[in-house]
Amino acid sequence: VSVSGKPKSNIQLASKFKGKTKIFVITANEESELSRFADYLILIPYKSKIQLPGTLSFLMSLSAIYSLAGEKIDSEEDNNVISLSNNPFFVGHGENFGIAYYATLKFSEIFGYSANSEKLEQFCHSPIFMTSNRQIILLRRGIEREEELISKIDYTSIASTKCNGAFCNAKVLIKSILEKMRKENWDRIYFIDNKKILNISSQMIY
Repeated sequence: VSVSGKPKSNIQLASKFKGKTKIFVITANEESELSRFADYLILIPYKSKIQLPGTLSFLMSLSAIYSLAGEKIDSEEDNNVISLSNNPFFVGHGENFGIAYYATLKFSEIFGYSANSEKLEQFCHSPIFMTSNRQIILLRRGIEREEELISKIDYTSIASTKCNGAFCNAKVLIKSILEKMRKENWDRIYFIDNKKILNISSQMIY
């Protein structure tokens, strides 16, 4: 999965397994080197003339993965918006850990803030000790252990979505980040403004 089809690691992986297994490539760039390794090419209809942190393209890629897996996109209540602090700790069970990790990426790209993410299964083993005076965001999947965690945490703030799946949680997360930007009059994207770090990042990725 790569919107641009350009990251070296994706291309190297596809090259290694070409001819050994079927390769599905989800991308917006039909002309990319990665696309040429595809046995099955899934094009997402995404084009952008300006550089942006991936939000719409992420939802499109996630939707394509759901379709490949034969899964229906979860359609639970997704209109709640969470008021996010500057260094939250995102927690998710199963596929929602991927969304928790995605949340930390967007915080670094958009705000330049640090955030953490962890699987619910591992969170209470050790990472929980990093959460004093920090906001915990629980990306719900609708399991009993989530309710238990919420009921026990009284030493810091904890907020949660009303979702059961990754797609719903991703939409709530993106809306919550946009609301944070609106409230703080945040009219810039950190990774675009920080040219020096962006140059290093691009050279290493592409």
